[in-house]
Amino acid sequence: MATFLHHQDIWTTFAEGEAGPAKDWASARLAIYAPNQPFSFPTDPSLHDPLVAAGPPSLFPALINALQAPTLELAATSAALGLYGMLPADPVPLTTALRQAMTGDDHEQNAWLALAIMHLDALQAQDLAAAAKATGPDILWQLPSLVLHQANSTANLDEAAIAVANSLPRNQSWDESPLASILNLLGVPTLPSGPDDPTEALELGATMAQGVAPPLKARGSRKRRSQKLVMALCERRDSPAAVLLRAVYDKEPQATLGTAPICAAAWLHCFKPKNPLDDILTRTAGNNLECLSEARRHAKEEDTAKIAAAFAEHRLPASIGVVALPVLTQDLAHLVIQTANFGQSANIRAEALAINAAARFPDLVPPMLADQNTRGLGLVLAEWVPTEEVLLALMTLPIPPDSEDRVQYARALAAIGDRAAEPALEAVLRQEKPSRMAWAQRLNRSLLGPG
Repeated sequence: MATFLHHQDIWTTFAEGEAGPAKDWASARLAIYAPNQPFSFPTDPSLHDPLVAAGPPSLFPALINALQAPTLELAATSAALGLYGMLPADPVPLTTALRQAMTGDDHEQNAWLALAIMHLDALQAQDLAAAAKATGPDILWQLPSLVLHQANSTANLDEAAIAVANSLPRNQSWDESPLASILNLLGVPTLPSGPDDPTEALELGATMAQGVAPPLKARGSRKRRSQKLVMALCERRDSPAAVLLRAVYDKEPQATLGTAPICAAAWLHCFKPKNPLDDILTRTAGNNLECLSEARRHAKEEDTAKIAAAFAEHRLPASIGVVALPVLTQDLAHLVIQTANFGQSANIRAEALAINAAARFPDLVPPMLADQNTRGLGLVLAEWVPTEEVLLALMTLPIPPDSEDRVQYARALAAIGDRAAEPALEAVLRQEKPSRMAWAQRLNRSLLGPG
């Protein structure tokens, strides 16, 4: 059963009110729980990803309207649409809004806007010129991706790839090098550092593409074998990613990059696109954002079994969660949430998908709050799941010992929007620096008043 403030008419009232935490809170909940209702895009960037993952029909009108007053966070969110399979079927209105949002002054913002336009396959020279003025660490992978995408449409790809290859930092590991991020933006799967043996890396890349590794033989030292394999695999391949790898390895063996580039080259060599959903589920094409959006649009109820099977077998489950949302069952929701609980660090996309899964199946959340192994993620989900059962579970929790968990606990208590949660909220506020609790305090006052 929903708590007091969690009803559509109350959300609508707050969403139509003055700008602030309550308006953002209500708009985000309309997007997830009442997707056919129009809403305003929240100004609080912490609410963007769950809203985009929900993919409500009013998403693009709301985003286009918000882009009239662009911010860096809004530009970054626009560039992330494809990660949630939310590239629009008709890209023209959004492309126009993104281009108009390029002010010429905030260069970092313009780089993100240009990436968003690139994902819509509408990049023009003027967009690239605006992005090229940006500085900072992100531009090391943003600009090369933009350059290669633009060059691919102007028949200058080989020349551009050589220029990009020459601009990359030398003697960096795969995890340090911008090459990995550039390849991801060009559609290559996210890859680990790779196995030690080049031949094993070749086999792994082919397997990820559900293909057969070509019978290539390379002799010499490991770094020379790696160089020869990458060059052979990318020979006569004309995609921007393959041309870039060829340019990177043309004159130097790039020993510090390890064998991950061999995996990438083998995947590019073996990948043959077929059905978009199968490409995502079985051929690791989740970084092809157009393919991911097509798969999300066309997923059907009869696909649930193979989506569940892909979760069990797949190394890269985030994109599988994207195509699971439109056909979500309780079993799939459990898998989406389980994916977000993997690893030692937060994954924003996995958490946004898990939030939407929990919104559909709220009974999954209270047991997570009761279990120390899942409590951290449970607190994230509780912020978005306004049931009395979640409220009771939050009120009976001990104050978390971890600072980040305390902040998230306060967010969840404030977002539940119920007077009954205030004693627990006041207790946790006393345990943390006021500056770190400002969001929860502002939201609580906006929803319930000063007391």
